[in-house]
Amino acid sequence: MEKGLIYVISVAVVIIAVLSLGILSLSSSPQVIQPPNPSQYLGGHWSLYSSYVTNQGVQGLEKEYYYRFVDSNSDWLIYIKMIFKSSTYARDYVNSLGFSGNLTLYTSIEGFNENVVLIQGNTVTEVIYVGTTSQVPIGSLIGIAYLG
Repeated sequence: MEKGLIYVISVAVVIIAVLSLGILSLSSSPQVIQPPNPSQYLGGHWSLYSSYVTNQGVQGLEKEYYYRFVDSNSDWLIYIKMIFKSSTYARDYVNSLGFSGNLTLYTSIEGFNENVVLIQGNTVTEVIYVGTTSQVPIGSLIGIAYLG
């Protein structure tokens, strides 16, 4: 009986250790932000041109995810998700862009360039379209911001 009990306890300890290590590794793995596919919202074929992840550059920034896409017309779509230490830092950043007020969604259009800025708590999502010959529906850019 003692050998059986020792065996059961040993197996239980191993299972608990494996589960604990798995939980720790899951919680310590970095979060990866994947932007929505621009082709689904804007049509055409968009390819990822460049991307980076950083935690430097803006006061209160915890993590910034940057993705730049390009289409066959050389139009750009830039998707940026910034996670700040608090909503105050997020609001300060948006104010530094020239937007003010207490809205959660801001848009601007200048020629073929369109910009959407979405604030959700301590997270700011920017979707910037830089067109060469035309605009895209601003609603599509808003959709990308909300779904990203």
